[in-house]
Amino acid sequence: MSSNLNSTTTPCEEVFITQAKLKGIVSKMHWIPNADTIDIPELSIELEIKKLLSQQEIRLLAVYQLLCQTPEDAFMRFQTVDKSRKSNSRMLFIAETSAYHCHSDCSTLHNDYKNFLLPAEVVVRNNPDEIAQIRAFAKKNRALLEKNEEQFIFKLQAAFGLKQGIKKVVAPNSGVAKAENHDLPSVLEAINELLEQAEQYRNQDAETAILISRLGYATHKRVEATNPNNPLYVWHHTYKGQLKVLLQTYFRVKFNPDLKFKGALLEQLGFKPCNHCCSPQF
Repeated sequence: MSSNLNSTTTPCEEVFITQAKLKGIVSKMHWIPNADTIDIPELSIELEIKKLLSQQEIRLLAVYQLLCQTPEDAFMRFQTVDKSRKSNSRMLFIAETSAYHCHSDCSTLHNDYKNFLLPAEVVVRNNPDEIAQIRAFAKKNRALLEKNEEQFIFKLQAAFGLKQGIKKVVAPNSGVAKAENHDLPSVLEAINELLEQAEQYRNQDAETAILISRLGYATHKRVEATNPNNPLYVWHHTYKGQLKVLLQTYFRVKFNPDLKFKGALLEQLGFKPCNHCCSPQF
């Protein structure tokens, strides 16, 4: 990865990405040294946040804050870190590179996410060559998918002798932050209210308080957190999850409301210009 932050190869200096792409960058950059605390000077809530979130969750939020506040600093500190990672994605289509956008109104910036899970039969066999072949086949026939999804699936099943169907995955576009129309005071108020509600929920009875004290940090690893009737489910989804979303919103609204970044910085993480809005014809 190049350490030149002043690259002039990008078609536009300031570019846009989605919230999902920003979170993806955070997941790659969670090794940034000395990024393990978050700062919200308007509120004295550090201790309250530590009652809900684990140190790793706070660390990821600290990286998120750094990327929104001073992305150049984040990228410079990331240069010293071993960034080699292996993909274990179960998706049929794997994005070879992520795209940044020169215009915030680019249609591809606002498209919903569509993909398929790898066929269950292929996952069970766990043959890397077969997985590579089926992904190459899907990529080659992408145009057919866009034209006729049913025919694409039939052709895929016939080519690899699949007896089971494949599951489609659809998710709404995560959007660029400026479309959310948040204001800082309302976000701060929501954070305060959520922390108060979380404390009330935790202390509603002795049994809940003990359970959250014992298992309330790494709730993503707890089977109890998958049961809607268990207090850990509520703690994980209603309080921890919403708090992280609100804190991320605070950092975006305060430091980078339009999710603008230097194109040269994003290219260091493998981003490429959007073929649509970054072309001279746009």
